[in-house]
Amino acid sequence: MESTLSMAFCVQMYNLADRNMVPALKDITKVHFKAAIKSGWATDDFLLVVADVYKLTPEADRGLRDLVVDISHANLEELTANARFRRLIVEIPQFYSDMSIAQAIAPKTLSRDKGDGGCTERYRCPNCATTNRLTWNTGVYFYCVRCGVKRSDWGSYRL
Repeated sequence: MESTLSMAFCVQMYNLADRNMVPALKDITKVHFKAAIKSGWATDDFLLVVADVYKLTPEADRGLRDLVVDISHANLEELTANARFRRLIVEIPQFYSDMSIAQAIAPKTLSRDKGDGGCTERYRCPNCATTNRLTWNTGVYFYCVRCGVKRSDWGSYRL
């Protein structure tokens, strides 16, 4: 509960600091926000916070946006299993774009067996046609970053 309140409070405080041009307050708030989302990303309220970040911060201000993208990318397997997260990606195109860029720049092994030494390649999701970068190995399940479909046969959809 505390991290939930803290996440939402930090977004509001960051927005206030931005509007009143108080960079030191933005920096402090960013530190607290990072700590709050580290423990609060698995809550449903995190999804509301992501929406607020994209609604209340200017597109050019990457402060909180980069933090929600980083924590989402780090926990992508768990988050894409959540239908509300998949809906959020569709409803906030800029968040989807930022997540896609994060996936392209720093592809993450999406398997349960992290760091298994597979080769990172591009695959087209047969469900939504999104291009995903995956470290694919036979018999391992992966989720599409956009629609959340879970498959073990991504090799059939290699680009």
